[in-house]
Amino acid sequence: MSAHTPGPWTFELDVVDEGDINVFRDGPPEEGIPGRPICSVDVREVPEQTEMPSREEALANARLIAAAPELLRLLKKASGAVDEIHAQEIGCPDCTSPREMDGELPCDFSKAIDAAIAKAEGR
Repeated sequence: MSAHTPGPWTFELDVVDEGDINVFRDGPPEEGIPGRPICSVDVREVPEQTEMPSREEALANARLIAAAPELLRLLKKASGAVDEIHAQEIGCPDCTSPREMDGELPCDFSKAIDAAIAKAEGR
C-alpha cells in the first residue's frame, strides 16, 4: 500500500460546489486552489436529508480529517513513549504492570496504539 499524502492538511468551505467542505494538502495556492485535494465532505443542504451530516458535523469531520497526518505522527511518537514506560516497569512480568494508563496496562495500551497505527496505514 502506498503512503498517504504528506501533511499538513487544511480544509475550506467550497462555495461553488453547494457548500461542501474540501480537505487539501497545505501548500502554495495555484490558480485559487490552496493545495492538492484530499477529499470532499458532503454537507446536508436541507434538514430532511438525514443521510447527510449537518454543517456542524461536516465541519467537525473535516477538522478531524485535516488533523489526521499530525495525529498519526504524534501517535507514532506516543507509541515509542509507551513502549519505554513498559520496558522500564520492574513489576511487569508477562504484562502485569501495576501502572495503568487510562485504565489500561501499558502493554495493552501499546497494542491498542499499534493497532490504530496499523489501521491508519492499511496494514
